[in-house]
Amino acid sequence: MKNFFSNCNIAISGNFGEGKSPEKIEQWIKSAGGTLCRVVCETTTHVVCSDQDWQYKAVKIKNSLSKFKTVPIVTFEWLEDSLNKRRALATRQYSFLLREKSTRKEERLLKAKDEAKRSFIKSCNQAHDDLCKATYHIYRDPYDIFEYNVSLRRMDIDRKRPESYRLTIYESNAAPHLYATAARYSRSGASSAVVLAPTASYFPAAFGAFKTFFQQRTGYSWDDRSDPPLQQAGSEVSLFRYTLPVLGKPRGVLVNEEARKLFAREYAQQEQMERAEKERAEFEAAEMQRATEIKRRLAQQMKELEWEDPQA
Repeated sequence: MKNFFSNCNIAISGNFGEGKSPEKIEQWIKSAGGTLCRVVCETTTHVVCSDQDWQYKAVKIKNSLSKFKTVPIVTFEWLEDSLNKRRALATRQYSFLLREKSTRKEERLLKAKDEAKRSFIKSCNQAHDDLCKATYHIYRDPYDIFEYNVSLRRMDIDRKRPESYRLTIYESNAAPHLYATAARYSRSGASSAVVLAPTASYFPAAFGAFKTFFQQRTGYSWDDRSDPPLQQAGSEVSLFRYTLPVLGKPRGVLVNEEARKLFAREYAQQEQMERAEKERAEFEAAEMQRATEIKRRLAQQMKELEWEDPQA
């Protein structure tokens, strides 16, 4: 098609190198039926921009970004490829904005990978301090990525100093995963760790040791951490406190009596629905088989009648 740029009003911004002067570009656009506009305006359909003008945001680019946000700002390759293929190509893969967003996304992914790597190394170092093994890392809840690395704190009023425990479940780096649980006590001038579930433990044993220690130090169960009971007067000195992460942060799966009842109801409803669906499918299959059998018998009877017909 000769005039494939007939609906295109194209602005250019920047220097595109030897043999690609504004006059030459204008000639190419007009030969394809398009129009070259000197400034970006309401009728502009495309802005062809150089890398340098995009980087330093030349006047036309600033104008387009601020006043005419729907006008695509594309690389020179869009114009070249469109001329070579003799049609106005879609702008998505040539868009500077989308390319910049893609670059930012890649940078965020790389940053996230770096942070995850640093976090993993730190986690292994902590396991080495508590278990004397760097082949373990802090276990994360698979449901909400909560780290089982919690702090229990209290104020020793007699000695006027804060005390804390760091209670942690560790998971082996290698699969199949094995587990361990440790608690590190800290106060001013002292720190020591105790292993509650040894390395190479299965998860139920490690999680059980975690919950037992938590209840012994706080006075309530791990499952009740979202709504802990009020402490009795005078018990603040002996019991430690656990603070839930702020809303929006992973908190681990919260399980209490109401949650157990809700889960049981939902599970029963799901089973009932699955059973009803299975019965419906079996009924439909039986009805279909019955209809097929009736058709087969009718067809057989028709054949018998045709065979008995003396005119046949």
